[in-house]
Amino acid sequence: MAPKPETQFIRACSTGKAEVIRELLQGGLSPETRDTYGLTGLIWAGRKGQVAAAEVLLVGGADPEAKDRTGRTALHHAVAFKRLDFVQFIANHGAFLNPVDMHGCTPLDLASWPVDSKMVELLMRLGAERKKSHEPPEKRKGLNRFGSGGATGGPIFQLELSAFAFSSIRSYTNGVGNTHLRQRALAFLFSSMAP
Repeated sequence: MAPKPETQFIRACSTGKAEVIRELLQGGLSPETRDTYGLTGLIWAGRKGQVAAAEVLLVGGADPEAKDRTGRTALHHAVAFKRLDFVQFIANHGAFLNPVDMHGCTPLDLASWPVDSKMVELLMRLGAERKKSHEPPEKRKGLNRFGSGGATGGPIFQLELSAFAFSSIRSYTNGVGNTHLRQRALAFLFSSMAP
């Protein structure tokens, strides 16, 4: 049994099969077709760096500003997956360089955490902007290293962070098994909290 046209479309977008994409679009499939996670074909092309697929999609009417469920565009995804050629391509084809996702991050913000110097350089050359500051909080006027203007932070913040990290480690390891991994992660967590 042949896969559904929607499935063929998403696969073709992620693998760069421009001819298959063209045929499906000519057959009446929307260029804004999404997968079960809400990702468009153009977003998949961005994630995989498939410039030829993106070109067919844009000619076929795909919206370069279409967002996934978290508010991220194909540009956000290409930046996150370090697809320099795709970023250059989509910018040259008029994509908005400063879309903001649900976390308040632009593509340049994503490239800055952790720093991807080549991507940051490209985005800045193209005219992209940050919405979040990437200077250490203590270098911002009147703020301490915890990002507040008051006291030096104190243990409460650290304990909340530790509880979050512990629950994340526990859920990552499903609470069972992977004992060695959990022990290493906890050892790292508590060693980073030592004064």
